Amino acid sequence: MPANPKRGEFELTDAINAYIDSGGVIAVGEAKGDSHMECGSPSGWLRANNAMAELQKS
Repeated sequence: MPANPKRGEFELTDAINAYIDSGGVIAVGEAKGDSHMECGSPSGWLRANNAMAELQKS
């Protein structure tokens, strides 16, 4: 995927749109409660993904 020509940067929205255009499906849900998932570091990203995997099991 090429960088965004307007800014010369890769953007998450470009990757999401490419995924959808290739037939991928994205699920969105409302976050409820007091907590949030920090994804700005590799360990935070991993914790968020593990939490989502646990939610999908139930």
